[in-house]
Amino acid sequence: MRVSGHGLVQAGFHDKDLLIIDRALSPRAGDWVVATIDGSLSLQRLVSHAGRFWLQGEDSRLARVPLDGEHDHRIWGPVCHVIHAFLR
Repeated sequence: MRVSGHGLVQAGFHDKDLLIIDRALSPRAGDWVVATIDGSLSLQRLVSHAGRFWLQGEDSRLARVPLDGEHDHRIWGPVCHVIHAFLR
């Protein structure tokens, strides 16, 4: 999967970076994961609070996405590596 946009530069993800996702690994709280949110793939951080899990983007002012089984949000896999090209 390639990163699209500049919204995650502070987290170290740049436009057109290549993400390596290992779907065989179980994601843990704090991991960056690729998840489906409303049918689209999205790069989010997996956070945990009071025994519940949420997806949170880099901008903490935006709403967290609950992983509660009531919504069709699913973790596709954790990001293991990022390939960043210096020449574009």
